[in-house]
Amino acid sequence: MRTLIAGFGNVLRGDDGFGVEVIRRLQEREPISDVEVMEVGTAGIRLAQELLTPCDRLIIVDAMNRGGTPGTVYVVRVESVDAAGEVDLHLAVPARALAVAKALRALPPEVFIVGCEPGEVDELTTEMTPPVQAAVGAVLEHIDWLLANGGAGADPVAELQQRDEILQMMLGICASSRILAHHGSRMPSLIPGLPMWSRMKRTPGHRRTSSIASAICGW
Repeated sequence: MRTLIAGFGNVLRGDDGFGVEVIRRLQEREPISDVEVMEVGTAGIRLAQELLTPCDRLIIVDAMNRGGTPGTVYVVRVESVDAAGEVDLHLAVPARALAVAKALRALPPEVFIVGCEPGEVDELTTEMTPPVQAAVGAVLEHIDWLLANGGAGADPVAELQQRDEILQMMLGICASSRILAHHGSRMPSLIPGLPMWSRMKRTPGHRRTSSIASAICGW
């Protein structure tokens, strides 16, 4: 299965260069068989041209304005692509590059967009804001997850969201236990809807979850 990972963005516009930064980090890794990475920048027509060489999965990385807190990470599976209007050789927006690829009948069966909510895109600078810079590592993990689980039958985006929700619950319980410990209280024997960590550690089926809990909470 050939996978193409493409990073959009203008590195001269602060957080708008997020996708390019992720691609550069990927290029520093050991190459993965059947996975190619390319820095699109603002020349989306290059992506449409590259897709003329058939691939099974496309992962686009870009800054995404969706109204969230700067640094928020999004993973979206593209279900439909609008028809292309007039063609601009720059095609700085992924949607327009995908529209051209669709017109060329070069759209891959699986298309994902992994993005980050930007904080500053109007200032002329090559520096990203701290929250967006900090999100690079999380996006790399999400891309790794898609590479490992995409095309496996189940919806990888739904599975990724479920994993993140579990980790968020773990973090919340860790914080609660530390607060109670700080006040000299004991954790209740059962948290509604969730088993105690001690019970999870003793249950073989929960070994992976308990190892994550140990890593997060320091247990």
